[in-house]
Amino acid sequence: MNQFSIRLGIGINSTFSPQELLRYAKEAERVGIDEFWLAEGYHNHTSTAAAAVIGNSTNKIRLGLGVLSPYTRHPLLTAMEVATLDEISHGRMTLAFGAVTSAIIKHGSTVRSAKPAVSLRECVKIVRAALAGELVIHDNPPYKIPAPGIKLTFQPVQQRLPIYMGVSSPLGLQAAGQLADGILLNTMSSIPFVRYAMEHVRVGAKRAGRSVEDLDLGAYLVVSVSDDRRAASEAVKETLAWYLVRVGTRITRSAGVSDSLVDEIRTSTARYGLTAETTGLIDDETIGKLAIVGDSEDVANRLEEYVKAGLKVPIAYQVWGPDREVAIRTLGKRVKPLLRKKLRR
Repeated sequence: MNQFSIRLGIGINSTFSPQELLRYAKEAERVGIDEFWLAEGYHNHTSTAAAAVIGNSTNKIRLGLGVLSPYTRHPLLTAMEVATLDEISHGRMTLAFGAVTSAIIKHGSTVRSAKPAVSLRECVKIVRAALAGELVIHDNPPYKIPAPGIKLTFQPVQQRLPIYMGVSSPLGLQAAGQLADGILLNTMSSIPFVRYAMEHVRVGAKRAGRSVEDLDLGAYLVVSVSDDRRAASEAVKETLAWYLVRVGTRITRSAGVSDSLVDEIRTSTARYGLTAETTGLIDDETIGKLAIVGDSEDVANRLEEYVKAGLKVPIAYQVWGPDREVAIRTLGKRVKPLLRKKLRR
């Protein structure tokens, strides 16, 4: 794998204000981080509005929206938004769709009735056609766009704006291999899970006559970097506790985390919230399975393992370190050069 095809990103969720997100994005761009990803949580700040602020105030860092749910925005509305954002950012946008179970439930559906795999596939088709300037007529459930159809009055700057799929099931990963430009794996994806994902993406790509090498594989990785290794470890505990009960058994079991620990954390969270009683259940062994923590060398070493497993876009998600702005600088100025040096060997 060409080391220069590897991009280092940082990601953050939409609980932060647009002003905070802009500050982090500017610093990330200044220190050479390649991509800045906005994860949208329901119902927090909208990531599309934040992307507009960031796109208008930065110059070269790529911006990712991921993941957006096909249940909260009609695909054609998403196409309008991301094409506009691509104009604002002068061609720096990437879009990722995912089912987002919380969005399904909060909007009155069930996972069974929502049929995530079908909805994602049809959504990608519609958005891809709209961004290409095609007249969109669609009659495959759950979307109906009748004749005479709808066509965007403008196109994005990028001739082919990258569309990723945020999926984890075998069928979803295979569909991404067939349809998408890239895959965005869920928070806390382990190295075994990356390998598992690659196997299924490869199946889908082969089915469509594509090469898996032409696809991007990205993942949200819980990263905490600091010269104080203990502080780096402590910084991730709350985030791990929050996600452990939300990401599903494919993620946790592939990392070697027991169902009993997940149940214990779920019970503790319901009783105490994300307090010391809950975060204290996250020991160093669990942190080692689910997060990348330590000093610059530690983090670069683990990222190298992920890259060798097939990851092209490691995205340090949400924590970064005990001091976020120091961590951004460390990732850009120390971790990224170290990682590239290791990949040259």
